[in-house]
Amino acid sequence: MLVDFYLPELRSRLRKIQEVGPALGTALAEALTRPVHAAEQLKASLVPLDRAHNDLTSAVDAMRDQIVALSNAIQLEKAKSSGK
Repeated sequence: MLVDFYLPELRSRLRKIQEVGPALGTALAEALTRPVHAAEQLKASLVPLDRAHNDLTSAVDAMRDQIVALSNAIQLEKAKSSGK
């Protein structure tokens, strides 16, 4: 994968996304296939889906934040080396 080659600093973030991503699909499939007979059951069936979505969103946000931080550090280094 290109992350391994170009930005090995992001490996742990990518692994986290790869770990939590499939959980969202599983939770969605379970929520869609589970019979629901009452509003309370519907709420309860959506809890794992909401948790999986939040986990994936957090993992993606963390990777984005690290990419921005690395980009900012590169820009700072460039500015220093060019005397700006």
